[in-house]
Amino acid sequence: METFTNIQEANQQIGKMGEQLKTEKEARTAVTADLETAKAAHLAEVETLNTQQSEELITLRGENAKAVTDLTDKLEAVNTETATLIEAAKTADEKAADIVSAQGGDPVAPEGEVETATAPKTKEEFTALWTEHSALPVVDKRAFYLEQIKPHIK
Repeated sequence: METFTNIQEANQQIGKMGEQLKTEKEARTAVTADLETAKAAHLAEVETLNTQQSEELITLRGENAKAVTDLTDKLEAVNTETATLIEAAKTADEKAADIVSAQGGDPVAPEGEVETATAPKTKEEFTALWTEHSALPVVDKRAFYLEQIKPHIK
């Protein structure tokens, strides 16, 4: 009889374990469904953020392109104005030269031009100029520098 009792107890335990297994399977199915729902929500949120970022990027690229175009236009305007001013300066130099020659004076080289005939050609000549500069009294040094040395410095 004892074997019969053991078999009944074993069957009861098998039944309880079967119910526990069924409960655990149902819980696992519920958790899996919740996980799938969370995954879908996550993917939807990621897609929304990607779309939002893409739209913002397109907007920023448009703003950037407009800013680059505006700056390019301003740069072209500045370059045009600079060219106009340079031409006006050349014209002013030419007019000044015409006035000087009309008055019977010697033509003056435009500012920035150096007469190459008087430029020292060797280091020794340039050193001689500095030596001569050093020997001058302090009050005469600036004038000597401006007339003799500065025109030859690039």
